[in-house]
Amino acid sequence: MQVRRTSGTAEINPLLRAGPDDEALTVHIEHLGRTTVVAIAGEIDLVTAAGLDETLQAELEVRPAVLVLDLTGVDFFTSVGLTAVALAQRGAEERGVALRVVADSRRVLRPLQITGMDRTLALYPSRAAALGDA
Repeated sequence: MQVRRTSGTAEINPLLRAGPDDEALTVHIEHLGRTTVVAIAGEIDLVTAAGLDETLQAELEVRPAVLVLDLTGVDFFTSVGLTAVALAQRGAEERGVALRVVADSRRVLRPLQITGMDRTLALYPSRAAALGDA
């Protein structure tokens, strides 16, 4: 995974499946003062979850005041996606970072509701709402 930084924003190239033309997950990281936004697009599955977890933990190590995890671009969300979010939540709590999760689709919200994670996460319907008081 290569990281490219430009004017306070880091873009992480897509995490790929077996073939070089089969993009599965793209992670875009944006630093806005003491707030970090990690926007995910694509599939969170067994192949991509480990890279996502590493990325989230690395961003938490910096200890931003707020970490916004934007899942609005997620097309496929499995139990390993739930695990990545749970690990990010635990890491944020351990470091005193406010974690805000942006989700607006049934494919992401439903698993969060079924597991009860919707009651423990700070969920927002849009990135603007999550950044509102950050």
